[in-house]
Amino acid sequence: MATCKLQEKHLIDQRAAVNRLATMSEINSIESLRSVPFSRRTFEEKNKIISSGRPTPAVVIIKTRKHFARHFQASTYEKNKWLTGCPQVSKLFCWPCLLFSTDRTVWTATGYDDLNNLHISMSKHERGPSHIRCVVKLKTFENTLIEYRLNEGLRLDAEQHNARVKKNREVLKRLVDIVVYLGAQRQPFRGHAEEDRGNYNELVHLLRKYDERLDHHLESSTTFSGPSSRIQNDLIEAVASVVLNEITSEIKDASFVSILLDETTDASNLAQLSTVWRYVTKEGEVEERFVGFSDVRADRTAAVVAEHVFAAVDEMQCGDKLVGQTYDGAAVTSGHLNDLQAKVRERHPSCGFVHCIAHILNLNLALSQACSTIKDCKVFFSTLNGLASFFASSTKRAKALDDIVKRRLPRAAPTRWNTTSVLVNTAKDNHRSLIELFNDIRNNPLDWDERSILSAGGFLQYLEDPQDPKVLFLLHLFSDVFSLTDVLSNILQTKCFDVGYCVSQMKRITEQLQRQRGEFERVFALVPQPENPAKRCRGPSDMKTEYEALYFKALDVIDSQMQQCLSSLEKMAFVSLLDFNRFHQYEQAFPDAAIDSLKYTYGHFFDDGLLRSELKVLYESTDLNQENVPELTHFMRSNGLCDAMPQLYKLCELFLTLPSAAAWGEKTFSGLKRIKSYQRNATGQHRSSGLAVMSIERRMLQKIKSDESFYDKVSVEFTKKARRMEFVYK
Repeated sequence: MATCKLQEKHLIDQRAAVNRLATMSEINSIESLRSVPFSRRTFEEKNKIISSGRPTPAVVIIKTRKHFARHFQASTYEKNKWLTGCPQVSKLFCWPCLLFSTDRTVWTATGYDDLNNLHISMSKHERGPSHIRCVVKLKTFENTLIEYRLNEGLRLDAEQHNARVKKNREVLKRLVDIVVYLGAQRQPFRGHAEEDRGNYNELVHLLRKYDERLDHHLESSTTFSGPSSRIQNDLIEAVASVVLNEITSEIKDASFVSILLDETTDASNLAQLSTVWRYVTKEGEVEERFVGFSDVRADRTAAVVAEHVFAAVDEMQCGDKLVGQTYDGAAVTSGHLNDLQAKVRERHPSCGFVHCIAHILNLNLALSQACSTIKDCKVFFSTLNGLASFFASSTKRAKALDDIVKRRLPRAAPTRWNTTSVLVNTAKDNHRSLIELFNDIRNNPLDWDERSILSAGGFLQYLEDPQDPKVLFLLHLFSDVFSLTDVLSNILQTKCFDVGYCVSQMKRITEQLQRQRGEFERVFALVPQPENPAKRCRGPSDMKTEYEALYFKALDVIDSQMQQCLSSLEKMAFVSLLDFNRFHQYEQAFPDAAIDSLKYTYGHFFDDGLLRSELKVLYESTDLNQENVPELTHFMRSNGLCDAMPQLYKLCELFLTLPSAAAWGEKTFSGLKRIKSYQRNATGQHRSSGLAVMSIERRMLQKIKSDESFYDKVSVEFTKKARRMEFVYK
């Protein structure tokens, strides 16, 4: 132990000495290139960098393995002519890739310091096509330098070219700012009529009044003036690509990822599939990032959606850490849910399927199943939705509703049953007022149109049937059911809660629904008995029997759906490992069954022995006993415990990554509705998806836009297509 401490002190002193030498000398070229990339520099700067050659500074890298400490040897530079280092960060880099590569890899962005696997990683890197291309560029660039030295005309031409590129990029910067502003604010770019220039062109002409460079460019240029729809689309695509690249970078750094899919129909009647990734960032924050919409109207079978999942996984290159999948359970996967999740697990065995908890607690799946199998329930909900549509489609009817009922009826969405809950409660509380309103329409036919009169008669007959008050019975039944789920479903639609919390809350709801079965007599007593039982085909006792059968059938369907969801989560018994209420129990008897459950699906991600030791420390420690997994994760990061207890921290990341709901996918639909409204329903698929990325991920967009390199990244994406103007430096 004493030897290790002396060795560590010696290495620390050595590192400090190297750092002092680095600060005394000129700024390290590697650190300078990381702050200002090679592609952004002038010809003279590039010439100086290439002429100076590859820096090979002394770099102190410490890696311990068991009882040995491994040091980086300077002789490694001689064996690998492309290797370079940076003493400020104590990392190794690839010199050709650092200069010419556009990919963000460990050899160009963060640096490499794993000495235990250095030989393998270097061998793998130098065989890659990207590295070989960069080496070729470096060698040919040296030939170019000779030509420039011999030909002063080429040098002057390069200077003039770079000057034009700088001016063009400054103009492009203004246009990018306009695109970012309109995209983040979900504002339309083009006008509806030809004489209407639209927001984009109006902003361009507004800025030119105060910007001489932009004004001069618009006056003199004929190739890149900005107003064309092609330029707008390319700028939108370029900005969205930069955001997606940032998301890809975050996913590469994440330990685990999950995929969430949801589907909706847009204003132009296209089936749009929303794709969202869930992961934990390096800072310990849970993120759910939207990456785009896909048109799936042609085919929504399990095979097609599975191919979409595979393509998304391959694009992000995260198949080895895909641990969860969840879907809305509604339109896009209706009838194919089991096939879809099974196909995904065939290719990615660790990708466990989690039912969308928020949809279950909103009774989306349960009630849609009830509506499709129970005739009375289907008629009930269809009539309530018809009520809302009846009043929403006419201002005169809406005013009558305000005057008599004094409460609006919300229109229920097919995948958002919380609005149905409001609709049910509103109809129950204002049942007599609605009957009064429909009677008023029927009694004053001269004041109403034919459709209003006919519809009022139908609604009145359904709402006020003295011989069969079934609607009142169902209003009370579903009002009681919704009262158990509404508050909880709103809580669970946030993205910070872990699966273990969701499972416990689902069990609580299931138990309450079971107790609801004993409430039939109370609900039936709220329904008025027929005034003249003789007019009924069956007597009051038959009505009670009929209602009782309907009551228990509806609860059985709801309960079966809840149990189906819970059964799929039984494979996730390992969530109890971080059940903070059981820590005292686990201190006495370690939860071996939960560990075995974790090993069954995710065992290859963890060191079983080390995880057990860290969990035992967690169960015994009062300092680590937090309220939930997010708080434990934050506590470990703020106190530097991530490296001290790496397996426990990785377990927390897994818990937070597993999707508890697809509700975030639904939140993306509000952005789509603003982007592609009925007034702008001709927006193309790529344009609407790019605008959606800018709008929904506008916080990330504003964050990366604060970095000056943002505009260079957009320029790189923008110039991937052929341009008549010059945007690339020589």
